[in-house]
Amino acid sequence: MSDTPEIDIDHLNKWKGKSEERESRVEATPIALFNATLDYEKPFPKDGDVIPPICYRQLFPPLARQSLIKEDGHIQLGDFFPPVPLPRRMNGGSRLSFLKPLHVGEKVRRVNSVGDVTYKEGRSGPLVFVKFISEVFGEDGLAVIDDQDIIYREAADPNKKETKPSKPKEIKKPGEAVWRRTITPTPTLLFRYSALIFNAHRIHYDYPYVTGVEGYPGLIFHGPLTAVVLLDLFHRENPEKNVTQFNYRADAPLFADNPFDVCGEPSSDGKTAKVWTENHKGNPTMTGTVEAS
Repeated sequence: MSDTPEIDIDHLNKWKGKSEERESRVEATPIALFNATLDYEKPFPKDGDVIPPICYRQLFPPLARQSLIKEDGHIQLGDFFPPVPLPRRMNGGSRLSFLKPLHVGEKVRRVNSVGDVTYKEGRSGPLVFVKFISEVFGEDGLAVIDDQDIIYREAADPNKKETKPSKPKEIKKPGEAVWRRTITPTPTLLFRYSALIFNAHRIHYDYPYVTGVEGYPGLIFHGPLTAVVLLDLFHRENPEKNVTQFNYRADAPLFADNPFDVCGEPSSDGKTAKVWTENHKGNPTMTGTVEAS
């Protein structure tokens, strides 16, 4: 008898269109913490300063009470989030549009909504894909649209016998690296980023949990942080340009203590660039494109 939970996709799609709204203000201290986490030596932000585009995600950290946090560190499902009966959650990718800049001191409002919920059978078992759409409004109107994919997988089986691993899916490098930066993802970096975005998911800081329960070989580098360093590479190489679009797809995880490279290849006109990460074996793990003006 299979222990795989039954997936009622029609029931999960009842959450489609569900939305929630929050208001906040762009404060200087979280932006300073963001800069420190990315190892920038910058002055403390002041009112009116433009914030890094992808920094918007930390403006609205999760506010779930401690009693609503599950064993894995995530918020319980079934209220805003569809109650997917698969415990492991991953960031699959996102399509971000940056329409207007946000500034320190500015009042902001975020509207989150649930898009499609789809089911498929993967090589490792059942997968459920949930689309979440975030719209962030500043005082001058709509500023950011984030169309994000979250993937849910079944739990690892600790009693499963080790078998010869199947040949991993081949992921081709999207270009020839013109830009390259090496990052060593230490547990300290993972912990600081978890604290920065108030993310309690234990796969990023609890080694016994991530290896013994979730079945991974080590602490996992955050998918959103991988996206951050991709966009940050473009910014470091093009500090005068304004990013308008950033699309990325996660293909494989990165793990703590294994250095990885952040790579980029600009187009001939400099208006777009291919960006990707390569793990310590030289294999791409996240790929993306950046558009700028």
